[in-house]
Formats: sequence, structure tokens, C-alpha cells
Amino acid sequence: MLSLHSLGTAGGGAGRYYTALARDDYYTQGGEPPGEWQGQGAAEWGLAGAVDATALQNVLQGFDGTGQHAQVQGAGGDHHAGWDLTFSAPKSVSVLWATTGDPTTRAAIQDAQRAAVAATVAFMEKHCAFTRRGHAGMDRERVAGLAVATFEHSTSREQDPQLHTHCLVANVALRQDGTAGALDGRHLYRWKMALGALYRAELAAQLQSRLPVQIDRDRSSFAIHGVPEAIQAHFSKRSDQIQEWLAAHGGEGAKAAEAATLSTRAHKPEIDRPALFARWQADGHARGWGPEQAAQRLARSAWERDRPLEPALADMREGLVAQQSTFTEREAWRAMAEGMQGVGGIRDIEARLKDFWRDPAVVELGDDRRGEARWSTEALRQLESDTITRAERAASLPSHSVAGAALESILHDRPTISAEQTTAVRYLCERGGAVATVEGLPGTGKSFLLDTARAAWEAAGYRVVGAALSGKAAQGLQESAGIPSATLHARLKEWAPEPGAAAGEPAASGALDAKTVVVVDEAGMVDSRKLAALVEITQAASAKLVLVGDHRQLQPIEAGGLFRALTERIETPHLNEIRRQAEPWAREAVDAIAEGRVGEALAAYEKRGFVQVGASKADTVHALVAHWVKAGEQHPTASRLILAGERADVRALNAAARDHLQQAGQLGTGQPIATAHGPREFAVGDRLVCTRNSTFHGVRNGQLGTVEGMAGTGEKAVLQVRLDDGARRVELPLRHYPHVDHGYALTTHKAQGVTVDHAFVLAGGKLADREIGLVQLSRHRESAHLFVDRSFYEAERVEHGPNRSPPPARMAETPEPESRATLARPSPPTAQLADNIREAMTELAGQLQVSHQKDTTQDYRPTRQPSQGQGLE
Repeated sequence: MLSLHSLGTAGGGAGRYYTALARDDYYTQGGEPPGEWQGQGAAEWGLAGAVDATALQNVLQGFDGTGQHAQVQGAGGDHHAGWDLTFSAPKSVSVLWATTGDPTTRAAIQDAQRAAVAATVAFMEKHCAFTRRGHAGMDRERVAGLAVATFEHSTSREQDPQLHTHCLVANVALRQDGTAGALDGRHLYRWKMALGALYRAELAAQLQSRLPVQIDRDRSSFAIHGVPEAIQAHFSKRSDQIQEWLAAHGGEGAKAAEAATLSTRAHKPEIDRPALFARWQADGHARGWGPEQAAQRLARSAWERDRPLEPALADMREGLVAQQSTFTEREAWRAMAEGMQGVGGIRDIEARLKDFWRDPAVVELGDDRRGEARWSTEALRQLESDTITRAERAASLPSHSVAGAALESILHDRPTISAEQTTAVRYLCERGGAVATVEGLPGTGKSFLLDTARAAWEAAGYRVVGAALSGKAAQGLQESAGIPSATLHARLKEWAPEPGAAAGEPAASGALDAKTVVVVDEAGMVDSRKLAALVEITQAASAKLVLVGDHRQLQPIEAGGLFRALTERIETPHLNEIRRQAEPWAREAVDAIAEGRVGEALAAYEKRGFVQVGASKADTVHALVAHWVKAGEQHPTASRLILAGERADVRALNAAARDHLQQAGQLGTGQPIATAHGPREFAVGDRLVCTRNSTFHGVRNGQLGTVEGMAGTGEKAVLQVRLDDGARRVELPLRHYPHVDHGYALTTHKAQGVTVDHAFVLAGGKLADREIGLVQLSRHRESAHLFVDRSFYEAERVEHGPNRSPPPARMAETPEPESRATLARPSPPTAQLADNIREAMTELAGQLQVSHQKDTTQDYRPTRQPSQGQGLE
């Protein structure tokens, strides 16, 4: 696996831990091997062989190895040092390395690890390392070389065998013209999964070339055949600790694992390799696996080796578009590398990819707004093209027109309707057509205009039915616009043609006909295949299809992008007058984010003190929750919501919020509950979110509520919940409906469609995506407070030059008193600091529109060189 972490500022001692563990005589006197320099940048600057601690510190501070010459602007203690990319061998490899009694075998495994890391570093230099140049780092260019200090380590923090290599990538890179500049670290994060897969494939190939091992593909990774799983589990105490933490905190996924790793991390003890090898061998031997068994396994593998088959190009192609309609070069590298585990190394993967790019079923679509080239498959492109043609034709049909006195009367009876809402209603009703699209920013009153259009349609004798991707959104459409609604999945199942029906014959059970209007809310989140099915089904029944949404908000989880294409080709009214936010400046900020002017929006929040920067992630979470709790003195819990982009962050925030409330005596006695998401503790007063639709229990996915009572224990526990929507009270027997979680904090996807008075946003990470930021900063009516940890900025910020201010100091741990009926804000950052934050967040927003040119030195499509001097989108 590959983990990726920021090294922080150079003045914080980045790199000293690694050099302190290294010893030249590690085989006889303990310790770890000395570090080794890698990368063309290191070679150019005279850094070769063993890593010298002083030279490493100089490079991490932005100087050359001697410390005499600054390589980048702002070199010194406040310079962001770089990144630690840690490549860890699969557990079966580490176990064989630790328990073999043959020094030659052990050395071969270490050589394979070194070769795999070196090949991956070389790949990283070539494909995913870019430096910055020009004002605010606006210009991008591919690096000519990196300076990477590699350190091989042998153990986990519990001193189990874990062969891994730390690659300290200095935040200084060699440019093509021989000068040096800071790295754009975003590309390392984007390529992280691909780099990990490439390393594992190369490691497997290197092992096969040195030892008689049989490699078994293990999903996206590999394992050495014959190393017992029981002995691997025994030497995985850190894994057990992490799993126990995840079980206790209900975590799942890579981000949760990362949080668990940090939470359970202990100080790494002194390393004595000779003693550890002896202990590992004895420990394994006591459990039936020792040097003898390892030698026998290798002897058998010499004659039974059988490499896995190469992945079929067609399977890879379809896999890449199974969850999205387009893919990038790095996603293709990752998919191919995962399929080639045990088949070949990086060179083999590159050769196989050349065949993939030549496949006529793979089509290039051009660059996205981040400057990354995107591809799709001919089949999916044709599906979208056919659907667009069909929808354009349907939109021009002289059908479903509603006009006259009835429409005028309905509009007259709604004096608060705005001019742009009126225009949209007239478009939907008077213009006619069998397909119509409407786009609107969050909080612009789309529900109100749909309610008005529904009244007009019904007055003209049409039946109006609705659908949305989530159950909560469907319920919202029904309650706010009066349109009977269900999930899109349920509607498609209801409307699907009966088996054996003739082509074009509508489904009898759905009763769609020419007098039916189908309204789909949040259509921007619906994937292309479902939208294509909707267009086909509604046209077969001669019904009218109305798609309402905003392509600038959250994008489809599965293959999607068709809604945006339809809005660009069909006459589409746009709602831009934001009505949800109480203050004009907040409405203007939402509009700025929607247009990609993230820096401008955040400047507005900074000016009013709504942005706080913490010294660490833990401090940031603590401060956010403290402000959220303080706001509870004036605002009820249901009016306040915490938002974060990652599920692991949401779990940490939920736990912190509950801790505050418990300490304040605002929660009843807790009771452990087994939920679908793992063990949770609930008490009277807890906020709760439902995570699955259930008509029987009267709840929808994403619905929020407050626990008002509890009955029974264990499997017989029943939660009595007062739902926010309509203040209904429901009973949820956990044995039959375990799909509940704490609801103080939600992921941004889960919060789509939610409106609260006060939002508290853990920024960073996916706030860098405009779509995520638009949802996070548009859920509130009165206020939104942003919190971000300093290390995130240090990892990603733009080079500001030597005269820029350093990152801010630690934020206050307790909020200030309140005033003006909203949570009081700390004093705004200094003008210099605000400028730094604004530029950094603009950088993170990924709005750089970088064009690409093909590299004519390569004979296949993906190798592209960014052009210079492109401005913000």
C-alpha cells in the first residue's frame, strides 16, 4: 500500500526522525539502513548515495545540499518541506522476509523492494510531478527531476515485521531549464492510488525475477502463495488495533483507516534488526511457520509457479466507466496496474496501456476544467449522443402546452414569485415540448416554481409525478412542491416495460401516458444511463419529462454528465437569484463559488471572521465543535449542522459533538446499539440520521431527527425519534431497521437538499472541489463557519514569495461570546494572512484551466505537456 502525508514546515524538524534511525552497521549493531538519494534532481545537485542528515535538512528547507544557495523563494524554516510517500510491502512479503533463515532470500526481498520503489519514483518523476512558476504559481510545467530521500524500515509500531520505504519528496524540483521551483503537491495526491498500484505490480515482478515465488492476485494487490493467512494475521497487531478502533468508532474506508492509524499510533521503539529477526523466527516457529517452512515453500514454488492472466482490455474499458462516464490517464494507469498484479511490472503495464489507448472503443473527449485529459468508451459516448438527439427532438414537439386564464390566475395568486421564477414557469408550461430542463443555484426557489408549475399542469388536466435519486430528496419534492414522488430507482422499476412487450410499448403498471408530467429533482446527480432510460421510457409513453437541477453541485456517483450536456443543447431557464441566505453578501458568495470564483467567496467569509485556521486537524475539529456547542446557547440543535467532505471526518466530528453534550449533561444515559454502520451509542437527546429508505417505518435516507425515547436493549432496542421534517414521531426497532447513525455531522453528499440556519464546515480536502464547496456553503440561511487545519495549507499552498506571512498561529480553543443573534466570530485574520488563505483556497479549488499539448516523443495518447500562463476559470 501507499500512504501520503505532508512533512509540515522545514523548521519543524522534518526528516530528523528518519536519519536518527539509520545506521551504517545496522546488520550487526541494530537500527535501520541508511537513507539513499533518488531522483534526477538529487543527481543534478550532487546528492548521491547515503543521505546525510545535514544535507537532507538543507534540501527540505529549500536550499541546495550545502545550505549555501536557496533553490526556491521563501527558503528557510517556514518553507513547506515536502511529502512522505510510504510504500509498504504486502504482509505476506514482510512475513517471508522476516521468518526466512536464508540471508540470500532476505537480501533478494530487500533488493526487490528497493528496485520497486526506485521504479515507482522514476515513474512519478515522469508522469505526476509538476512545478510552479510565475505570479502566485499560476504557470505549470513538468519537472525535469526530483530530490527524494528514501529510508527502508522494517517494523510496524508494534514491532511486527512490516517492510516499507519512506520516500521523502522534497518540495523543490528541477525545472526543464535547469532552475528550481516548488512542487505542485496536488498532483501527488491525485496520483496516489495509481502510484500504490504501480509499486505493488513492480514489487511482484521484482520478486518473481529474484526468487521462486508464486504470486496470487489479491483484488487490487497480491500475496505470496503459501504464506499462511494465520501467521500473517499473527504478525498484524497494528492491523488489529486499527480494526478495533474502526469497530468502536464505526469507521470504514481508506479515510477512516487513516484516522484510526493516527489515533492508535504509539511511539516507535528503538530498532534492533538482528534481535527482531531472531524473535520473529522463533515466534513464527512456535506457530508452525519458521525458516524450514519458508524454505520448503520456496522449493515447491520453483516448479508450481503459474502467473495470473493479463486483464482483458474490454473488461478494463468497461470497468473504468462503470461508475463514471469519463476517466483520466491516472485512473487508467491504476486500473491496468491493479489488473497486472503478478503479471508484469511498470514497463509491462506501459506496453499494455499502449494497446489500450489504441483501442478504437476508447475515445478522447478533451480536457476538463482542471486541465486533465478525459476519455470515455465509444458505447457510452454513443448512448449519451443518442439520448441528446432524442431529447432535443422531443423538446421541440408541439405538446404539453399549458396557457390561458388558468395559468395567469395561478401566477396572480402568488405575489411573491420572482421574475425569473415566472419566466421558468412560463417556459415549462406555455412553451410545451416533451423534454424540458431547468437549472438553479442552491436556494433560488426551485421548489416554489415547481409547485406553481404543478398547479398549472393539474389545472390543465395533467397528472404530475416526481422522482429523485435519494429518498430524502423525493420526500422534499413531494412536501415542498406537492408532487407525489419516489426514488428514481423505484420509478424506473415501476415504469420499466413489461417482459415481452413490443418495442416502444409503455409499461402498463406505470400508467405513463400523454397526460403525465414526470419531474426529476436534482437531475444533475443522476448518472447518464438512468437519464437515458428516463428519456426513452417517457418518450415511449408520450409523457413530458422535466429535469431540474444544477450541474455545478454534486456530480453523479455513477457515470454521469448527461444533464449538463442537455442543458447546453435545450433551451434552459436559469435561476440565479439566491433567496435562502439572509444576508446579501452570503448570497453573492454562493454565486461566486458557483462561477468558480472560490477565492472571492472565501475572502467575503474571511472579512467577516467566518474562517478559522487551526494548528492541527485535532485542534480544528475541537474548535469547530466548541463553536457549534456555544451556538447551542441561542440556537436549537436542529438549526445547526456540521458538514465535512469525508466520512472519517464526519465520524470524528459526531464523536466530538457527543462528548461535549455528554459532559454538559445534555444527553441521557447512553446505550450501545448495533447499527448497520457498526456499534454506536445512543441516548435521549441524540441527533440521528436515517441512512436507508423504509416506507414501512416512515423514514427516508438522509432524514434527520432527535431521539426522544429508548425502549428495550440489545437486539430488542427501539428508538423513538422526532423527525425534523414535519415533526413526526416514529419508532425504529433496531432489529428490523438498523440503518441509523449520529446526525450532528453529515457528509456533503448526505447534506444535499438540507437547509439549516447555521452551518459549520470542516474545510480542506474535498472543499477543493467547486461542487463540494457549493453545497457546503449553501446549506445555511443565516451563517456558515469554516474551519481548516494549518497542515492542509502547508501541504498545498501556493509559493507566495519570501515576504509573505507564515501560517497563522493556533486558534483559540474556546469560542468568543455571542452577539447579534449569531455566533460571534474571532477577529478576522490580518490582511496578509487573509490574502494567503484566499490564494491557497483558490489554488485548492482546482480552477486552473490548463491546456495540454501532445508530447510528440511518445507514440501513444496520454503523455501530455501542460502549457504555461493559463488563468483562472
